[in-house]
Amino acid sequence: MRTIYPCLARRRAAAYLVRAAILAAPVLAASPAAAHPHVFIENTVTLVMKDGAPDALRFSWIFDEMFSATLRSNFVKGKPDKLSKETIAEIEKRAFANLAQFGYFIDLKINDAPVKVSTVTGFDVMFANGRAVYQFVVPLQAPTPQAKNTIQIAVFDPEYYIDYRFAAARPYGIEPADKPVAECSFTRDVPRQTESWGVVGADVVTCTYPAK
Repeated sequence: MRTIYPCLARRRAAAYLVRAAILAAPVLAASPAAAHPHVFIENTVTLVMKDGAPDALRFSWIFDEMFSATLRSNFVKGKPDKLSKETIAEIEKRAFANLAQFGYFIDLKINDAPVKVSTVTGFDVMFANGRAVYQFVVPLQAPTPQAKNTIQIAVFDPEYYIDYRFAAARPYGIEPADKPVAECSFTRDVPRQTESWGVVGADVVTCTYPAK
């Protein structure tokens, strides 16, 4: 059996508890020994361009049905057609905001330079077809464009408590759609190293854009 030093064990245990708390799913809280993915999220990202450079990323996260049911039972009273502002604010506070300490699990690079995600705006949540949907925007301050520029977007939990996948039907979008100044491609199962579970596949959206 692999030896785990006490400080490392405590850190990993804390990570799982934090994830369980911020995801408001106490019934899914797991010990490190059972830390295969417990939450599954399907992503869509839209690259918003302005004046020839990336201005923002708009994300949509669609949760699995089990987590969605837990989220609803913890926060939503009755079966409203639309969530109240107070309910959305409570979900953001208790089941999303603490993701900031993990950079919202967004792995972002512009021209191969890592970009730390520390702020998001416009958080919203809804339920559709029995699944919870988070929507939010990541503002960007892109560097001065070079002759050819690349932005790489992935969402990945290195502890592998949460499994993120880009949606097969629409992994990405570009705005403005009528006159796109960027071109994007999508790659499935790019090898990524987890902290406890070896190499797993992660999805990556790569976009290129020229200098204005």
